[in-house]
Amino acid sequence: MSSPLPVGKFYGRGGHRPKLGVCGDDSPGVVPFPCKSILSDPDTVRKVFTKQDDLLNYTRGKKLTPFVFESKDDGRRFFMASDPRVFWHYDTQRQPQHRHTYEVIREYANCKLYFDLEFDALLNPDKDGVRMVRIFVGVVMYFLKKIFGVECGESDVLNLDSTTSGKFSRHLIFLLPDAVFRDNYNVGNFVKFVCEKITNLAYLKIVDSKGRENLFCDTAVYSKNRHFRLYKSTKYNKTASLELAADNKFNRAESELEVFLCSLITYTEGCEGFRVLEFGNAPGNPKLGAVSRNPVHREPSPFPQIDRFVANLVLPGHIYRSSYFPTRDTIVYDIVGNRFCGNVGRQHKSNNIKYVFDLSRAVYCQKCHDPDCSDYKSEDLAIPAELIVDRGDGAGVTGERGVASDQSRSLQRFPSFGLTDSEILGAYNSLDYEKNDFYYHHRQ
Repeated sequence: MSSPLPVGKFYGRGGHRPKLGVCGDDSPGVVPFPCKSILSDPDTVRKVFTKQDDLLNYTRGKKLTPFVFESKDDGRRFFMASDPRVFWHYDTQRQPQHRHTYEVIREYANCKLYFDLEFDALLNPDKDGVRMVRIFVGVVMYFLKKIFGVECGESDVLNLDSTTSGKFSRHLIFLLPDAVFRDNYNVGNFVKFVCEKITNLAYLKIVDSKGRENLFCDTAVYSKNRHFRLYKSTKYNKTASLELAADNKFNRAESELEVFLCSLITYTEGCEGFRVLEFGNAPGNPKLGAVSRNPVHREPSPFPQIDRFVANLVLPGHIYRSSYFPTRDTIVYDIVGNRFCGNVGRQHKSNNIKYVFDLSRAVYCQKCHDPDCSDYKSEDLAIPAELIVDRGDGAGVTGERGVASDQSRSLQRFPSFGLTDSEILGAYNSLDYEKNDFYYHHRQ
């Protein structure tokens, strides 16, 4: 790893100290106010690198956040490791027009749900961006509740704005009450799913510079080690900084520093013990199936009686996760701690087993993750009679609180989200995701 650069690169070459009470400057000859009485050493350490890999290697295992800043002279990007409170202390002393700063959303780091919403205002003169954001937030809340059981309100959404006369631009950061996402790959999977489900919401669609029609949500900001612009920052050679939106209703921050900390995507201090939400697989992540270091609350499936039955069936093992496929009326339970496979008549050495419950036929079977047993399926066994209720067709399995499974899965009426009846009409079918091959995914 190359040696870090002096932090003076962040501000320019030093000289005299600015007068007390006057905002610092990154021009030559000006030294920033030192960081005192914020944190004790070594947390006040800041190091600057010319290569991102060196930054990420340095911050690995440390309570430091990786940041990026652009040179005011040529826009070249440098990388800084710092505690975010220390970074804010110094960044606020730079001239506003020179604050070109970003957070590095580290690969595989737990993170908040975030969005980049934008469109060319000149190409979309009929679009009301403020209303579009309000509708979009409502849609996201709907799916958070429907998929994860997570409830939040507009006061949990930090709404940042850098709109100009030519471009509408917002960043939304959801600070969920008791949950964070596994990483930004899982966030991206969730966001893309939501966007697919609302593709018929014409009011949220815009025309881009190439004449294509798209949703105004940018789905490209969930890539590896993504740079995401910071609160109060501008892009190089631009003048619009990222500020609190006029319609922002987030109410948890009492200072500018607290707004900044809340806006950081991977800053999850105070989230210990929160649920870790997953949605699909991250590309090339060998650790995705590992148990989270953060405790994950046990989440019941729509069929707690089945959960309890399986939990007893696999002792001394336990359920790692359950995946419910509504269109096939099937639950798949992945098991850890018990690898007994009926195909080989013994425990596998390394590969786990799973149980598949076909609720429509009231039967279950054992399958296996071992490559040699990939085609194996045990004989069907009857789901115990006490777990079955009559759904009118002579079969069925009880759902939560004894409600029949077809009733427990019935889709709620499509909420209005502030749309007119005619705008809703074309959206209902696409939002009815339970008609698609989608599953509920619960970590146990």
